[in-house]
Amino acid sequence: MRRGMTWTLERTQVITVCFFLLICFLNGCSSFPMNRLFLQQSANARELYCEPGFRWESLEEGGITFLAARVNTGHETYGPALIQGLVDSMQTNLPSQKIVHPNLAVNRVSKAGLTQAYAAMLAEHSDTNILPRVTLRKVSKVVQARYFALPVLVSFREDQSSRLSAFGVQAARTASATVRLQLQIWDAEVGRIVWEGGSDVTLAREMLREGPIRFDEITQVTWAKLLQQIPSDMTIPSPNDGQTSSTANAPQERDSAQDELNFPFHRTTRLLLRFLPH
Repeated sequence: MRRGMTWTLERTQVITVCFFLLICFLNGCSSFPMNRLFLQQSANARELYCEPGFRWESLEEGGITFLAARVNTGHETYGPALIQGLVDSMQTNLPSQKIVHPNLAVNRVSKAGLTQAYAAMLAEHSDTNILPRVTLRKVSKVVQARYFALPVLVSFREDQSSRLSAFGVQAARTASATVRLQLQIWDAEVGRIVWEGGSDVTLAREMLREGPIRFDEITQVTWAKLLQQIPSDMTIPSPNDGQTSSTANAPQERDSAQDELNFPFHRTTRLLLRFLPH
């Protein structure tokens, strides 16, 4: 009986050690897709306002540029990434010559001597939520784009929590992030908002290797959902086609990630049990 107990203890110890070594191996393997394990997504996007006659095709005709993002105090560093994510998403579905990058727009404004007028326009919008029509038309002519996109970061929250630990080492964690964005599109010719929408997305995933969900990662998903709400005579494909950019795609990716994780664990366990004494 003592011999049987000894075999059982040895077997349990071997399995524990092998399992821990496998965790360490996967945790240090850079080629293993840890950032896509057990990905879950909750997304909601809706149109808040649309001027009669405004369509996605209007942007293709008049061109679009981008104003400085509006962010809450303490989130100022997210502004550039917020705009760049919107630019990248629009470039997927609009001809490149119809998109004036914000850096190029600022350079053209500066070259035309409209720096002070441009700054005053943004300051007035911050106070009144209105872009002065006269200044907006001047900037539009210089920038060579009729429409102006104004991204707004309403809120952003991220969190991490431990899920599994072995021998004092954190082997698995849950990372989550929630972002809420709004987008206004202004028509410089008429000096008013022609479209506005809002979207909020939550991403969460289980990880064996530490690493938060990046801000640009979640905003890319959020812009993808939001731009699909702009009315169009044609179906607008997701700017993140082929990636996780919709709730419909999330379950498929989540199943695939689980298969990738479960296969090595299950197979390794079967091999260990085969060679361990019974």
